[in-house]
Amino acid sequence: MSEQPAWTAERGPAVIPRASHIVVPRRHGEILMEPAGEVLRQAVEARRGTTPGWAPQGPWPELAAIARRELFETIARHAAAVGDDPPPVGMLGQPWIITGHQCEFYHAGVWAKVLAADRLASVTGGCAIDLIVDHDRLAHPGFAVPVASGAPSSQRRLTRQYLLWDHSRAVAAEMLSAPQGDTRERWLAAVRREPLAKSAALSQFLDYLAADHSASLVDWLSGARRHFEKSLGLKVWHAPCSGWCSGVAWTAFALAWMRQPRWAEIYNAALDGYRQSQRITRPGRPIPDLMIAATRRELPFWIYGDQQPRQRLFFEADGPARLTWFDGPALTVNGYLSGDLLPAARGLQAELSRRRLCLRPRALTLTLFARTFQADLFIHGIGGALYDRITDEIWRNIFGPTDPPGIAGPRQPSVPSYGCVSAGWLLPLEPPAAAAPDWPALRWRRHHWGHNPQLWWDALPTPGPQASHLLEQRTGLIARIAESLHEDRRRGQRRGRASRSKLFQHLHSVNARLRELFPDPLRQLDERIAAAGAARDNAAAATWREYFFALHPPDSLRELLARIQQRIPGDGTAGTPRKAEE
Repeated sequence: MSEQPAWTAERGPAVIPRASHIVVPRRHGEILMEPAGEVLRQAVEARRGTTPGWAPQGPWPELAAIARRELFETIARHAAAVGDDPPPVGMLGQPWIITGHQCEFYHAGVWAKVLAADRLASVTGGCAIDLIVDHDRLAHPGFAVPVASGAPSSQRRLTRQYLLWDHSRAVAAEMLSAPQGDTRERWLAAVRREPLAKSAALSQFLDYLAADHSASLVDWLSGARRHFEKSLGLKVWHAPCSGWCSGVAWTAFALAWMRQPRWAEIYNAALDGYRQSQRITRPGRPIPDLMIAATRRELPFWIYGDQQPRQRLFFEADGPARLTWFDGPALTVNGYLSGDLLPAARGLQAELSRRRLCLRPRALTLTLFARTFQADLFIHGIGGALYDRITDEIWRNIFGPTDPPGIAGPRQPSVPSYGCVSAGWLLPLEPPAAAAPDWPALRWRRHHWGHNPQLWWDALPTPGPQASHLLEQRTGLIARIAESLHEDRRRGQRRGRASRSKLFQHLHSVNARLRELFPDPLRQLDERIAAAGAARDNAAAATWREYFFALHPPDSLRELLARIQQRIPGDGTAGTPRKAEE
């Protein structure tokens, strides 16, 4: 198997986002789409009639065909599990616009990727697919809601509160069950009781969750979202990664990493280049290097058994070649390291299935596989679009040359196309308290005033003899400290350090006594600090961009959908193949 197969000209030019244009949209109504929607549409249309995926020559086109078929089969199985219509067979011949995210109640900025994939499929006659990354952990079994407390309204506080039905677990989402019985009912009732979570969209979403009796957490969450999206006219197929990652194509891809020791070095070199370009000095950022030793090297995959935490995977060659991980028995792979890739992968797949082991991707290998073998265009969020510059470099050094041969004019990057989509879409919440002065500045002033009573002395009434005496002591102590420092500097010694420590202690006691005699200035400043802190916290809770998207009113969600659609114009000629889905 060649490590650098030739670039195939029929793939067409690739598009990738410009890193300098990827900025988190934090204000309401901001849409990030990079490259522009017109460019993304043209990139998909250019894929019509080409070989599916971006697989270069060698064994890879056959692998891509299997990967697409196994992804289609995953979609069909999942659709049946969630009570959805089966996908049309004709979608295998359409361009595939793929996006994906963890299995969770994510925010509107993430959901914008799904809306963009749907729109691109609609105007190009393609097919939109959402990969459910169910080999990741579920950080929050539930979601956060805004909560208002306190009275009167001028003193109300707005905070975020997580409503959870369970605690977070260390296993992948594909291993988790949906809440059942009283646990589900209590959680649904708790969400419905929240005054600021009364969106009609959320009520509809919760109705789906209440009516769905799926045992699997992934099916439960995905099924509710799929039905909710269909109610808005979206046609995006859901595909849990655990489905196609149990297939032959994914196993063949993982086996290729076992057969090619140099790929781990390419992976680490790409990481190192990214760190240098971004001036990142911490070695584990943004992700750790693969461990490489003489007879042992780490593979960029997770492995775990039923109800077991994810483990780092290693390939060891000191004796019979084998896969090892922290708390599992070794898996000998000698018999799969030679011969044609696909037959060997079928054997390894059968062995993994027999031992009920899950071989799953990490972040970079997930998008490397999806972009190369499944997608005609991949849509990332912000983090993925930035980090996939690392994936681009890995792809160039594994699958193809940096510049396509025989292409006149400006050179195009020889990597599979992808874009970046996100949105700043905030809940219609107004902070209960008006904006206050800058909280850090007030905190600094409080500290400074506490140690320098003379700063607010002029605003006081006649201080009286006791306060005047204390102020004179303070002035004298400061002068003695300054004189001691000057003397030590002149002599190049530190003899006065102990005496200065006692002088400082005396100075602090004088300051404390002055604060006791005249507490009003600092008390008033403390009240301003408390009001500013409350306003800051209120604003942070009101403008948090990561609230679950169904908390938004239906009109707001429809407006977000319309804004995304406006960013991706249609040419009036595409869309006919979409009838097969209806």
